Amino acid sequence: MQKMLFQVAMFLHRELPIRLAHRVRDLDSIPMLNQLKSTKEVRAMYATSFEEIRAAPTPNSRAREEHFAELLERIYTRHSAVLLTMARSAYELRADMGSMSFIETDAIHRFLDSFYMSRIGI
Repeated sequence: MQKMLFQVAMFLHRELPIRLAHRVRDLDSIPMLNQLKSTKEVRAMYATSFEEIRAAPTPNSRAREEHFAELLERIYTRHSAVLLTMARSAYELRADMGSMSFIETDAIHRFLDSFYMSRIGI
């Protein structure tokens, strides 16, 4: 059982920074939405989590695995606000949009759909 925990922890230690970096890149790439305060808050959450995992020692012992599990719990708690914060971003954007074209609106909807679906993989 302990060997399996180490393997899972090692996988997460290696894989989560990649996935978090992709979310940061995605948030930076969407025009208009990336300038909103709420989107910047979410981006900061992802960037902070990325940095914390990268700074964490490789969980290759019981003590390090426990420390890493505690780190993941803190990250999980931090990210619990992401959906609401992104919803606030969408609301802010809608208020600022005015007469935005359907194509721009469709691109933002596709981005948000993709962003929310990618969270399942994290």
